[in-house]
Amino acid sequence: MPKPKIYMAVTVDSLELPLFVGTSREVAAWAGITCRALYSNINQGMSGKYKGRKFIAIEEE
Repeated sequence: MPKPKIYMAVTVDSLELPLFVGTSREVAAWAGITCRALYSNINQGMSGKYKGRKFIAIEEE
């Protein structure tokens, strides 16, 4: 069974400080995008330099 994931919007600098943490739905709603767009941003490794945020997914232990 796949492990649940935590999704984060982080800053686009070397520190990658968290801007928002939650489920995929919560992060997508906070960012004003769809869940599909969130997954696409993560899978394509988009840098986020134009919007000032990028998205990452972390597996829970």
